[in-house]
Amino acid sequence: MAAHERARQLDPLIATSVSHTYYQMGDYEGALRNFAVGSWGIAGMTFGTMGRTADGLAAFRNQEQTGIPLPMRAFIGAWRAMLEGNRQESITAAEQCIQHYLDPEGVFYMGLIMARLGESARALSVLSECMDRGFTSVHALLHNPWFECLRSTAQFQELLKRAQARFLEADEIYRSAGGSEALSGGIQAVMS
Repeated sequence: MAAHERARQLDPLIATSVSHTYYQMGDYEGALRNFAVGSWGIAGMTFGTMGRTADGLAAFRNQEQTGIPLPMRAFIGAWRAMLEGNRQESITAAEQCIQHYLDPEGVFYMGLIMARLGESARALSVLSECMDRGFTSVHALLHNPWFECLRSTAQFQELLKRAQARFLEADEIYRSAGGSEALSGGIQAVMS
């Protein structure tokens, strides 16, 4: 969020993906307020998670009308089918996305879908794979309501411990590298 604010100080019209950060933090209104062109999918995801199914479906159906590449089409299709109540289509599209999507955050969202659909073992496997590929969201694991079905399992608790340890490690690296100062110190701090 600080990087987004700093970028906006430099260029008030710059597009960022901060809406995903707000989504991961459970601030769905913030995600919608900070939606940027190119942050495809986030509006439909946010509406769907908020229980605004009709709005989510409209956003995803609009996205499907564009010429998005196959992995992104599978991503959108998995969410749209889930919101429509088409379980098997959603699972099939999510699996396609998991296999072909390069961004581990996007795959994390497929783990969220699997959890929502009651596919607990697959959800845990996908979330673990995302962590192995470098992405996790401790806050989402702790607070996103769609993970509730997993929270009482030993596998989820182990995954959460790994996520928390990785977060602390990343935070220490960020701080020791002067990350906070770079964001608050302006472009000169970043360039020098």
